[in-house]
Amino acid sequence: MLICCSLNAHNSFIYLRFDESTNNVYSIRQKIQELLNSSDDAVLFYEHQSYNDNRLSQLLDSRDFLSNISVYEPYIETQELCAIMEEMLRETTCQDDNKLCINGQNDTDWKLYFILPESAGRKELVRWLDINGLLSRNVILHFITYNQYTDLEMYSFSQFTENIDDLLLLNF
Repeated sequence: MLICCSLNAHNSFIYLRFDESTNNVYSIRQKIQELLNSSDDAVLFYEHQSYNDNRLSQLLDSRDFLSNISVYEPYIETQELCAIMEEMLRETTCQDDNKLCINGQNDTDWKLYFILPESAGRKELVRWLDINGLLSRNVILHFITYNQYTDLEMYSFSQFTENIDDLLLLNF
């Protein structure tokens, strides 16, 4: 499994699932801004929409940003994320040892950050990563969780999936 191998990635994709039980929205905003500042180009996926350029600036400047809980619908989100990755990473299908696989022509250009509440379900997200082959591609993956006190914690993939009970069903 290849998780972090491209040091040249200059762009950031930030997946955000927000839970209003946190007591310090500023910490999450600050983390997002930090990630954006370290990127040449960035896409934020939040509440079933992708934001970049002017739309992203408007969202971050909005008083309403992070004022309500994110609505999480795994099936719809999977379709949306697949479409974004296809476009952003310029994904193509390939044949590898008689198995269908996915490659991305822009894999080495992007870092993917997943920010979600500590208590959030992780199975669907991990399954989506596996289905899209992102665990074995040249994409840098970071997982950041936060608790009710908004303590942000960054994890590797193995740490992030440590407590998922049916991880054995996946092909890692």
